[in-house]
Amino acid sequence: MEARPLSQFKEGEEVVIRGAALDEELRFRLYYMGLYPGSRVKVVRNDGKYPVLVEVHGSLVAISADLAHRVFAERLGGEKQ
Repeated sequence: MEARPLSQFKEGEEVVIRGAALDEELRFRLYYMGLYPGSRVKVVRNDGKYPVLVEVHGSLVAISADLAHRVFAERLGGEKQ
């Protein structure tokens, strides 16, 4: 399965983070929020408006749509979409 931007996943989908096209400072910010390669994330809200809301390690994290577009993930649970 190919990684795609986190902003493209729908509410309720569970994904695993694979990487990010961000500068070092933003990668560290995401890391401290629990969003790093290998993290399992559930998309709680993604209605095309700011922010994208995800659940990671039991916490809710809001990510701007711009950042979510530059964080790459793969869907868990098979290839059905």
